[in-house]
Amino acid sequence: NDQHVLVMRRELGVVLRLLGELSAAYELNRETLERMRAVFGPEHEETLRIINSHGGDLRAVGKFDEAKELDEISLELHRQVFGELEHWTLMAANNVALDCRVTGDYHRALEMDRKTLEGRLHFYGRADNHWVLFSRNQIARDLRELGEYAESLALQRVIAAEYEAALDADHPNVLRAVKNLSVSLRKAGLYREARQKAEGVRKQYKERFGADHIDTLAASCNVVNDLRLAGELEEARRLGEDTLARYRRMLGAKHPFSYGCAINVAVVLRRLGMAAKAKELDEQAHTGLVETVGPDNLYTLTALANLATDWAALGDLSTACRLGEEAVGRFTDAFDADHPYTLECLVNLTMDLRAAGHGERVAGLGDDPVHRLACRIGAQHPIAMAAVQGER
Repeated sequence: NDQHVLVMRRELGVVLRLLGELSAAYELNRETLERMRAVFGPEHEETLRIINSHGGDLRAVGKFDEAKELDEISLELHRQVFGELEHWTLMAANNVALDCRVTGDYHRALEMDRKTLEGRLHFYGRADNHWVLFSRNQIARDLRELGEYAESLALQRVIAAEYEAALDADHPNVLRAVKNLSVSLRKAGLYREARQKAEGVRKQYKERFGADHIDTLAASCNVVNDLRLAGELEEARRLGEDTLARYRRMLGAKHPFSYGCAINVAVVLRRLGMAAKAKELDEQAHTGLVETVGPDNLYTLTALANLATDWAALGDLSTACRLGEEAVGRFTDAFDADHPYTLECLVNLTMDLRAAGHGERVAGLGDDPVHRLACRIGAQHPIAMAAVQGER
C-alpha cells in the first residue's frame, strides 16, 4: 500500500491493457483502485486517474454498462476537483463518450466528443496536438455510426493525413486513424480503397503487436468484410473463422467483440450457401448479446437483422418477416427512420413481405425504401444500386 507502489501498479495496468493483456489489466486495476481509495481517498488525483483507467478495463472485457456507470461518476468527480477544462477532466469526458458509443447512444457520444474537442483545443491550443486529433478521430467515427458516411469520410481522410504527418507510421494512434478510415471508406461504398487501407493496417498491427492483439483482431474483422464485398468468399471465411477462434481464445466466447466477429463470419457462410450454419452462429450471437449488452445495442440489432436474412435464405419467410419487422422497429428507435441501417432492414423486409404474399402490408411501411436509401447514401453507392436490382 505504499503510495509509490500503488502509482506504479496503475502504470503497469495501463501498459498491460495496451499490450492486449486485458484480463490481467482488469484484475490489477480493480484491486489497485480499492487500495487507492483506502490510502489516498476517493477524490485524490491518483485515485481519479485509476478510476479513468479502470473504466477502460471494464470496456475492454465487455462490461460496457459498468464502465459507463463508473465513468459517469469519474467525470463528476473530475469536474469537482479539477474543473471543466483540465487534461484529466477532458480525458474523463472522452471516456464517457466512448461508453456512449459502445452502449449505442451515438447522439450523446457525438455531442460529448464535440464538447471535449472544444475543451482540448482551448487547453492545448493546437489543432495537431495528439489529444485534439484523438477527439477529431472520435467525432469522425460518431458521424459514421450515425449514418453520415460522406461527412465522416471527408473528416477521417484529413485526420489520418495529419496523424501520419505528426507521428511515426506505426504509432498506435496513426494505425487507429487509418483503421477508422478504412471503415469509413467501406461505409461510403469505396470498397477497393477500403480494402487496400484495411489490409495495410492489419499487416502493421500484426507486425508490431502480434496476431492475437485486440487491435489486430479488429483490423482482421475489417478485412473479412472487405474480402466478402470483393467476392473472395473462401478467403473471407478462412480469415473470419481464424479471427473468431482468436477472439474466443483471447476474450472468451461471450465477449461482445467475439459475437460481433461471429456475425461477420455468419454473413460469409450464408453467401457460401451455408444458411443453416449462419443461422446457428447468428442465433448464438443474438442470444448472447441480449444478455451482455441488451436488445438495442448495435451489435444485437445487427445479429437480429442477419437472422431475418438467414431465415429468408432457408425459405421460412414467416419468421423472416417477423424478425425483420422487429429489426426495423428497433433500429428506428435506436437510430431513426432514415438511418441507412434502418432503411437497409426495411428494404429486406419489403422483399420478404412480397415474397410471402403480403404485398398489402408493404404499403403500410411508408415511401419506397429503395428510393429512400438511395437518397440517404447516394444513388451510386453499391448498396443502393444492389437494392435497385432487387438484392438484399
